[in-house]
Amino acid sequence: RIQSVNRKCAQALGWDQPPAGTDFTRIVSLDEEEVSVGSLQREFAQGAEGRSINGKLQLPDGRHRLVDWYLGPVMDGQQLSGILVTGKDTTREHELIRRLEKISDHVPGMIYQYQQWPDGRTAFPYTSAGIWQIYGVNPADVVEDASPAFEVLHPDDFDSVVQSIEQSMKGLTPWRDSHRVKLHDGRVIWVEGEST
Repeated sequence: RIQSVNRKCAQALGWDQPPAGTDFTRIVSLDEEEVSVGSLQREFAQGAEGRSINGKLQLPDGRHRLVDWYLGPVMDGQQLSGILVTGKDTTREHELIRRLEKISDHVPGMIYQYQQWPDGRTAFPYTSAGIWQIYGVNPADVVEDASPAFEVLHPDDFDSVVQSIEQSMKGLTPWRDSHRVKLHDGRVIWVEGEST
């Protein structure tokens, strides 16, 4: 049960005043079915510092909002005395992503966001469905690790592609490159890439 809610949260929930004692599960549905108060209590008792989850929030008027929740333990010594819940309304971001996906479905090629960390790890946090036609990989397969897209680069072009990305990053200049991709069916195609 909810013990207290700050004013901003109450307004986001559509309440005039925070109603103490409201059952959290009556207003929130979580994407991860295994998340329950009992499972969180077990995780926190075993030393987990917190849990990030996605879910829907149902407002009193019946509308739903998409929320990224963070649930953290409130400890009384070694005992779990409650769960601190914070949430960020991500409905607008999800709507913008859906619009971008609809637009990108009609754009030849692919739209993407590429990221590289200081340790060399790379990812495509966002790619349109066009990545399948160009690199033969599913967008979900490169969200956390870009290597599936790099694995299909033609061996003779691999080093120059990596070098051109490094130069673009160091100089903060637009990236432009033409290279070959060897698809899983054996075909080799030329790809022209551009990124800002």
